[in-house]
Amino acid sequence: MSTRFRDYDPSTPITAEWLNSVDDLLLASKAGTTAQRPTLASVPPVFVGREWFDLTLELPIWCLQVTPSIVWVNAAGVQV
Repeated sequence: MSTRFRDYDPSTPITAEWLNSVDDLLLASKAGTTAQRPTLASVPPVFVGREWFDLTLELPIWCLQVTPSIVWVNAAGVQV
């Protein structure tokens, strides 16, 4: 038997926190210039695997690492 989302009480703190984080991800900008790329101070913060369409490069890029510095790569794995 599978558990479904409707089985959860959205008023519980853990669920409300999770819903807020999902909401942040869905509302987060997914495109912008190189200068506008997400950082650790962004809401939501940048995370490994996050996709960003860089309007300066006119390419989709992905976050490869966040520490010790943020590294973005293109589809070929080349740092951009």
